[in-house]
Amino acid sequence: MTAFSTMRVRDRVRFGLEAAKAKGTKFGRKRKLGDKQIERAVKLLETPHKDGSLPTYEEVAEVLGVNKSTISRRIAEYKERSA
Repeated sequence: MTAFSTMRVRDRVRFGLEAAKAKGTKFGRKRKLGDKQIERAVKLLETPHKDGSLPTYEEVAEVLGVNKSTISRRIAEYKERSA
């Protein structure tokens, strides 16, 4: 019997996750919007309509095909990184 087989399942899983992280593996769901799409969303939000009003998050979200909360969350992350 090897030392690895005598470890508890929880310990083996933790060991595997740590090894994957060390190699640079990313975990979790892939993001719906990339950085270029977020930059486009910021530009859309800053570009006024013909009547002079600014577009809403809902309008920009509809153009990009995502929920408005996704837009607001990702823009906040983008601005935090840029600051």
